[in-house]
Amino acid sequence: MRKLQFILPMLLLLMTSLVFSQTLDDFVDQVRGDTLVIKDFFDMGEEQNSLYQALTLDTDAPEGRVYMLKTNGYYPLVNSPTTQMPTVIVGEDDTRLVQNDDAAAAPPLVCGAAWEGGSNTGSISHPYDLTLKNINIVPASAKADLGWSFSGPGADGVTLDIENCMFERTRWVFMNTGSKDVSFKIKDSYFVNMVGQPCRRNGGVMDVFNTEDTLLVENPSHTLWLRATCTSSVNTGLTE
Repeated sequence: MRKLQFILPMLLLLMTSLVFSQTLDDFVDQVRGDTLVIKDFFDMGEEQNSLYQALTLDTDAPEGRVYMLKTNGYYPLVNSPTTQMPTVIVGEDDTRLVQNDDAAAAPPLVCGAAWEGGSNTGSISHPYDLTLKNINIVPASAKADLGWSFSGPGADGVTLDIENCMFERTRWVFMNTGSKDVSFKIKDSYFVNMVGQPCRRNGGVMDVFNTEDTLLVENPSHTLWLRATCTSSVNTGLTE
């Protein structure tokens, strides 16, 4: 009888976990070839973390996988993902943000998340190449917590490619790394409202702390400054 009393709760727990376990399909609204259109907060019934879940669960992604975020979509990060492969995240609308006056061309918002009893300021670690396009990125939560940084190349020799993105509010910088031979490519992007904390120490848009390969910046707009601190010379040409 005691064994039966032990087995029955275990079976119930197993069945419950199977019923409520989520798969990649739960976070994907459409499949367009190798592109997955990711559900946002409202598609998920006001459930947070869809982008994190998609990046984490897509373990069998084909080469060239693209994660597309919806125009005016809301993508709060309860957990900060670490990419598992070269990753491309793009907003559906590629209207240029710089000097854009079309109110309907609202980029998706990727930011930190808040919940009762906790919060996350939102970031992405990428030990592989990472491309971000057509996105509004705010490393902060609704509880007014500010993140130290949004993206951090987590391995030597990787590339962070940013195009047509708007970065807002940070406590320190938007991107940083201590890895070697990392390339940063920034095009047509805004860096605004870098209010940070009263004592910023250093930073701004980025700080890097090792031998970098390339820093390519084309047509940025920013409210404070673009600062790169490197231990050796940096290639700032407009061609690779």
